[in-house]
Amino acid sequence: MARGESLAPVGERVRPLPDQGPCRAELLLRALVVALGAGILCVALLLEPGAPGSGRLRIGGIFLPETCALKATTGVPCPGCGLTRSWVSALHGDPAGSLAHHPLGWLVLLYALAQGARHGAWLAAPRRRAAVERLGGRLDRGVLVLGALLLGAWIPRLFETLSR
Repeated sequence: MARGESLAPVGERVRPLPDQGPCRAELLLRALVVALGAGILCVALLLEPGAPGSGRLRIGGIFLPETCALKATTGVPCPGCGLTRSWVSALHGDPAGSLAHHPLGWLVLLYALAQGARHGAWLAAPRRRAAVERLGGRLDRGVLVLGALLLGAWIPRLFETLSR
């Protein structure tokens, strides 16, 4: 077949191939997303939140090192600085502490939980996968809005840090 030729004559509808179901790699990837999400939640529940502004998390009374490479090397926070501490505070039932660590931490946590639920539902309900994917597509597009919100929340924090 020459380059640019179509398999179907012009104007004829092409019938899709019968659904073969998901490939093994897709199943493993979605299971990995669910497992990583559950693991992150478990670790966040094991960690102890530090005081807002301290930048330190504890596990069993031992302080953990700073995890943001940008902040550790330049002193300038990245758009995600404080998200881990915000999640830990939120999962420990401290909404004020969560907001103090990062104003959008709760929203990012909800987004991550929604993605985990989406992939879990896709794995658990094979007959509902089309509906799950329709909702999941909307959720995927929401990451752009979430990214824009994170950048918008970061700019004032950046200028505050640079003005010190």
